[in-house]
Amino acid sequence: MCASSPLAIGGRDGQDAQTLVADQMGIYAAAHHDQFMVVLGDNFYNKGVPDVWASQWKTSFEDIYTAPSLQIPWYVALGNHDYGINPQAQVDYTLYSPRWKMPSRYYTMTRQIDANNTVEFFILDSTPYVLNPKKVGESADASKEDPVAQTAWLEAQLKASTAQWKIVCAHHPV
Repeated sequence: MCASSPLAIGGRDGQDAQTLVADQMGIYAAAHHDQFMVVLGDNFYNKGVPDVWASQWKTSFEDIYTAPSLQIPWYVALGNHDYGINPQAQVDYTLYSPRWKMPSRYYTMTRQIDANNTVEFFILDSTPYVLNPKKVGESADASKEDPVAQTAWLEAQLKASTAQWKIVCAHHPV
């Protein structure tokens, strides 16, 4: 059986009790034998990361979520606060981290949950849908994304999916 913990967390550079939350996440994940996590955006407050070498990768992710039970795949969505500098850096970090999984700004992943059932997660990039340039953390980069194309992709993926369970995930309400 596949266990999961879809958690909505945001990076705080080790501040605002982030390490205490990470400790509790590790305890929970160990107790429930979690095999992966779904993270729903705002990964690096307040404006994301500039590139894959930014110090925030260590201070807000690698050096914070250190419990053995958290060394599992993290399937990550972008949030509006990830758009301030370079959201593509979070996609690119997938190539450098065995845990961080964001192969594109929106994607799917499927898991077997028992002998007869699968669950497919549809991870969306919801910021282009709710773009408001006056909000903190959003940039012109979000306006370059095409929500119509993403919607067409989602509809096609949902239609083609053979998973018994389908879960759509995004930073903003779907």
